[in-house]
Amino acid sequence: MIEHAFSAFVGIAPFVCLVMIYALLFISPKKPQKSLAAKELNIGDKVITTGGVVGHIAKINPKTIILENYDGSLIEIADTAVREKYL
Repeated sequence: MIEHAFSAFVGIAPFVCLVMIYALLFISPKKPQKSLAAKELNIGDKVITTGGVVGHIAKINPKTIILENYDGSLIEIADTAVREKYL
């Protein structure tokens, strides 16, 4: 009787371990990415966005920022998309 219960536990144990690993890796809460506040930025600052775009700030609007790339093109992004000042 005990041997039968033990063999059932050994058969189920790998599936229980896989479910626990899945729960730890995929269901755990993710940290939100930190962005700079728009009031910390000035026109002319070189910044990098959360998407990896690098450019100089050309204009600051209430909720958006206009970046100038190296080729002179302008991109309008949300002010929360600026990740850090790029040195």
